[in-house]
Amino acid sequence: MILRWFPDLKVLSFKNVNFNTNISSIIGKALSDFKNIKELSLENWNLNVAMAKDIADGLMKAKQIEYLKLSNNSQLGDGIFSIIYNLAFSPRIQFLDLTNIPMGGSKAT
Repeated sequence: MILRWFPDLKVLSFKNVNFNTNISSIIGKALSDFKNIKELSLENWNLNVAMAKDIADGLMKAKQIEYLKLSNNSQLGDGIFSIIYNLAFSPRIQFLDLTNIPMGGSKAT
């Protein structure tokens, strides 16, 4: 994985991305492996529930995460709940941006 070349990485930021489930599992693994990551920004993605689970699994092990930005993920739906739940394992969380995310399984059209 390319991230091994950056052992002191503190920020992962991906905006306006149309990735698939493979990239979300890589990000989840990076969150697990790179304990120094403090900020994760996944704004304007097409995150779905399966992708959210991969991210949530990584967040459960990302003990240093302080800032999480997930704004404008209209397909996220109920996946947001697994992410929020796993943030309980992130004692340093200070900022959570959930702007324009439909709650309760609704999807924007």
